[in-house]
Amino acid sequence: MSADDGIPADDDPTPGAREGGTRRSADSAPSTEDTTRTGGLPVTGPLDISGGVTGRVTVLGVVVGLFALAVVTSRVLTALTAATVGVGDPGTVSRLLVGVAGLQVVGFGAALAFVVQYHERPLSYLRVGSLDWWTAFHGAAVGLALMILTSAVTVVFRLFALEPPAGTAAVTPDPLFYVVLFLVSTAVAVPMEELFFRGVVQRSLTAAWHPVVGVGVASLLFVGIHTGIQVDTGGELLVAAMFFGFGVVLGVGYHVTRNLFVPVVGHAIFNGAQILTQALDVTV
Repeated sequence: MSADDGIPADDDPTPGAREGGTRRSADSAPSTEDTTRTGGLPVTGPLDISGGVTGRVTVLGVVVGLFALAVVTSRVLTALTAATVGVGDPGTVSRLLVGVAGLQVVGFGAALAFVVQYHERPLSYLRVGSLDWWTAFHGAAVGLALMILTSAVTVVFRLFALEPPAGTAAVTPDPLFYVVLFLVSTAVAVPMEELFFRGVVQRSLTAAWHPVVGVGVASLLFVGIHTGIQVDTGGELLVAAMFFGFGVVLGVGYHVTRNLFVPVVGHAIFNGAQILTQALDVTV
């Protein structure tokens, strides 16, 4: 797929990258455009196992397996914690901290450890670039797109009188919960989610298969940790579609800008706005 077909296919599944009809070696210096947008970090260097059908299927299996391992690890740790020291109900600080520790820290952290061990330059592979005004501007644009998508879904809910899925609204009037939620979301949950879904899943599948596959699979897995799909009033499916759209917006922002900080900033801005809105709804 060429750049004219939609999402630019700038990832070459071979060790080198194409430039002007010739192949650049993996050890040569990246282009000025590449390094400008990623703080001097090269944007190439995917896993060598992406060659051939077997290699592509292997990459898909690895990233899906890492996701499943993260989810199982989270549930096991939550259950063990509940059985030993106790865990509060949803909407409590203790439940929030245990959940984030199990999924984002331990679960996704294990996946990142795999990438760090496998790659000589993991930050370059994950495209962790510079955090500057260019990044902030595009990150804010991504955050705004997420807010627009949320507003559109809200309009659909009202037009068709759909019931929102249980658990989508704030469940506690405790102001401390929202303070902790904002801090944990901004400093831990959002960076770890973006490192995993965009940096590990999307980046690997883009290199092995195609940008559309990378964005699509990462977005589907993104839905998996944010909502459960239950056919009832239709609201559950709509929320699942909304989160899939979130993943697409974040994934396209990451792919186009080649800088992981762009979806991190956009995701953090969106989460912060949602947390503030929920806090005001239940405390004012």
